[in-house]
Parts: sequence; C-alpha cells; structure tokens
Amino acid sequence: QSAENCVCILHNLTFQLEAEAPDLFIIEDPQPVGPGWLFHSKTMGNYLSLLSSSQREETQEACCGALQNLTTHEGISTIMGQTIVQKLGGLRVIGPLLNSKKVNLQRNTVALLGNLTKNPVLHSAITTGANESDDILSMACQASSCLLMKNPEMNKNLLNSKLINSLNDISKNM
Repeated sequence: QSAENCVCILHNLTFQLEAEAPDLFIIEDPQPVGPGWLFHSKTMGNYLSLLSSSQREETQEACCGALQNLTTHEGISTIMGQTIVQKLGGLRVIGPLLNSKKVNLQRNTVALLGNLTKNPVLHSAITTGANESDDILSMACQASSCLLMKNPEMNKNLLNSKLINSLNDISKNM
C-alpha cells in the first residue's frame, strides 16, 4: 500500500512537469536532486520494474500514468520515450500489459504507447509483435493513426487488402 501511495504521488508530480519546469530537462543530471528525480532514467527504470512486478492494478496504473505524463508533450518527451524504449528496454514490460485483464491498465498502456508513437525513431520497435484487444481497439487505432500520419511512407507497406479486410471485419464486430 505504501509503494502504491508513493507512486501515485509521483504520478501526480509528473503531470505538466515539462511545462512547469522546462529547465530541468536540459540534461539528465547523473546525481539528481529534488524534481530531477521525477524524470531520471533510474526513476523510469523503477517505474518499469514496478509495472512488471506489482500485482496491484493501482500501482501499475500510477507507474504507467507517470511514464505517460513524461511522454505527453512534444519535445523532451522524445528523449524520454527513447530512454524508456531503447535504454531501458521498456517495451518488454509495457507490451504484455496490453493483454492485462484490467481494462484501465490496458487503456493507460495504450495511451503510453500512443505517446511513444510520436517519436519516429521508435516506430519500428513499437510495431514489432503488436497485439489487439477489443477493449482497447479504439485507442490502438488512434495510436496507429498517429504512426501513419507521422510517417506517410509507412502507408505504402501497411495499407494492403489484408489490413483493409481486417478493418472491415472489425467494423462488423466479427
């Protein structure tokens, strides 16, 4: 319970952090103090560790929410996303959460992935081994739309009859 409370507080503190304190994001301090800890790679690694090890939905949601807050805005969130995906291998932790039986956790996970799709450098890593779930289909489509809008060249490889037939079947709820 205490870990959950701490993570919920961190989740709240990361909200609008980049807008409120942009100077903090200039360079990652190897020995952060105060608010510098909120977005440090060690902290993001701890969020990912809790995401994978916690059995409490609320703790997982708060961790996912903090990562989501740190990747929401254009700009520094690009670096945050690259840290999560490339430096910390976060997709190994984030990906399985899409299959969670906890709908709120699925939604938060898809929203986080949607934020990560804003960074073209991460597109190939994110699209590898993607899964669908009826509960999160709408947000998954939104994330896909963002990917396609950011990288029109990808459309040439992805827009084919199989995809169109799949979308047609989904729209008929088959």
